Amino acid sequence: MGHPATLLAARRRQDDQDPGHVDAEAQTELIELFTRLAHAGCRPLQTNPYLIHEPPNHGDILQDSEVSAAIAGAPSAIELVELPVSYSDYGGSDLDVANQRSLIETFGEGTFVRLVDGHGSAGLALPYQRPLPDDDDHDLLRQLVEQIETLRESPLLNDETHSAYVTELADAAWEQWLRYDVASDLRDRAPDDQAEAHLDSCSEETVREAYYAFENEWVCQTATSVTNLRHAEAITHIAETVLGWPSR
Repeated sequence: MGHPATLLAARRRQDDQDPGHVDAEAQTELIELFTRLAHAGCRPLQTNPYLIHEPPNHGDILQDSEVSAAIAGAPSAIELVELPVSYSDYGGSDLDVANQRSLIETFGEGTFVRLVDGHGSAGLALPYQRPLPDDDDHDLLRQLVEQIETLRESPLLNDETHSAYVTELADAAWEQWLRYDVASDLRDRAPDDQAEAHLDSCSEETVREAYYAFENEWVCQTATSVTNLRHAEAITHIAETVLGWPSR
């Protein structure tokens, strides 16, 4: 099975069968693939007719307020299927973020309908029972379905994408909040009442480099935040090796 980009570039479909017969077979396979997505945990959605006046299409961006769960028992109401990789600042996990990034890297952002809203909410959906762009024979869709199905057995599509995301969060943490926590904890760790003088003698960049050079253990608390399980040890490392304070 080739990479989706290779399949897309190399596709030269030639079919000598009766076109009507081919279309019927293709439609049957399309329905089967979307049935597999439903069994893999994808959620059927419909758009708000007062806000959305055209059927959603690949590459669209919709607000969460513009969609809702499709009416149970009414297949004709389904317009989208939401893939099981949604997250926000308050829901989902770092695995969902990594899986979402992996899908976009593999299949392209224009393959999906992006679902966004406040509080860092992000999701991916597909127009219901419609082929992917430039994928009339459903090769790309078949690969996408197979990837979604693997999530039932293994929760992560790509370890490298996940590691890169955790590193990204860890790097961003310094400006967001970590610099203040480090400074506060170092003040508490000072051997005398001259903590400010000690800290002023050392640049913030030196402290930052020493902190991140330590063998930290970063884990995600939520889909969009991390914590360092070895933070206290990193503070001790800076106090003793950078500031020269005595061991406790």
